[in-house]
Amino acid sequence: EGLFPVVLGHEGAGVVEEVLVEPGQRVAVDELLFVYDRRLAREEADLARQQAGISAAELQRVEMQAFRDETARSEAEILRLRLEQDRLRLAIAEKELARMEVRAPCAGAVVLEESQSWRGRALRTGEAVMMLVQPGATRVRIWIPEADNLFFPDPGPVRVALNVMPSRTLEALLRQPVSPRVSLSPQSVPCFVAQAEWAGAAPELKLGLQGTAILQGENVSLLYW
Repeated sequence: EGLFPVVLGHEGAGVVEEVLVEPGQRVAVDELLFVYDRRLAREEADLARQQAGISAAELQRVEMQAFRDETARSEAEILRLRLEQDRLRLAIAEKELARMEVRAPCAGAVVLEESQSWRGRALRTGEAVMMLVQPGATRVRIWIPEADNLFFPDPGPVRVALNVMPSRTLEALLRQPVSPRVSLSPQSVPCFVAQAEWAGAAPELKLGLQGTAILQGENVSLLYW
């Protein structure tokens, strides 16, 4: 499986306008992945920009009068505070507009459904849109049958034989602790899930490969008399 998957979603409700990447595509850091419907955010940013411009022009006019008019000086202080508020609203509106564009926080491969199926879809809070994985940095997920969950060394050696290359074994290291929770494996066998990291540099492997993991645990009784 890919190491350090990054789930990309939205903190609040929104509508996806367009997904700009395809499943399996490699992307670079800060590359644009998808955008939300930006019409409302763009209108709010334009209104805030116009209001800030009006306040700045009004303040400039009053400051010219403040040299001769005491009342204009007091009005200028009020306008400065109003301009500061308008600029703050503009900064918030521009930040919200920028959030409508979702960019890759790291380099990796895109994992998602058909990209066109997301167009116009309304998202719930926290709903994931896609995932980024790094194929060059992988680890091994091991399903340990419930009856075989022994005490293993930390870190313990693991030999991995993949189905696509059965004549070759890869070396990995089991990282403790093994999950105490029992769950069903893809073969519907009650198992504990463990993780192992490659011993040395991670091999260039396709994500999702399956095989057999050979673990060395404590000695146990073979039979009783």
